[in-house]
Amino acid sequence: MISNELQDGVAAIVIRHRRLAVLRILVHDASNGSSNDGVLLDVLEDWALGCTHAALQTCLRHLEQFGFVTTTLINGRMVVRITQEGHEVAIGKAQADGVQPYDVNCPY
Repeated sequence: MISNELQDGVAAIVIRHRRLAVLRILVHDASNGSSNDGVLLDVLEDWALGCTHAALQTCLRHLEQFGFVTTTLINGRMVVRITQEGHEVAIGKAQADGVQPYDVNCPY
């Protein structure tokens, strides 16, 4: 059985990676700086960082709180746009608390 401490540590690592992955999705050429929550959920699932819609909303609130993304509700979908600050974190030009630092070996 895995201890609660280990489970909490693993969960925290996954959350940091998920936050970076969201930023990386948004800087990808295909996204052109924005996406919706449905696409984000699908890509995160493909990258083995899948989560519930509620967990994604928590992730987006964190990123928005620190000015890395903006969110807008349009026709029942959350539209997420990356900011300049978020772009800098996504490409490794800046680092942020709670977000896995980007490096060239990053798989996403």
